Amino acid sequence: MKEQLETERRFLLKQVPWVYAQARGLNIAQYYVELVDERFRVRETYEHPGKMSYDKTYKETISKGVNKERIIDIDQDLFQSLARQATRLITKQRILAPHADGLKWEIDLLLPPKKLVIAEIEVP
Repeated sequence: MKEQLETERRFLLKQVPWVYAQARGLNIAQYYVELVDERFRVRETYEHPGKMSYDKTYKETISKGVNKERIIDIDQDLFQSLARQATRLITKQRILAPHADGLKWEIDLLLPPKKLVIAEIEVP
């Protein structure tokens, strides 16, 4: 389990920057579950070539752009069980883009029906 405080900045883009247009990234299916006593997301991440991972994440907003995040690795069976209870699903392709200053951009292309491009960076 990993718990951290994260400060992120997000930007809506018109398209994936051309320098990353052909980059191979991650395919992510993110399910949002809202039960009577808890809210969380479960995520299935497919990395090339063929590596799958699953996690359950609790996020609590501390202030604008600052969240407390707790990530728990889970197995495929638990993921599938929790995903069946989801009220919302987002699928996206993620490109990880390291920056010269040591920070890392995450560029998400949300797949239909959304069709948005969001760039996010976590700052110290």
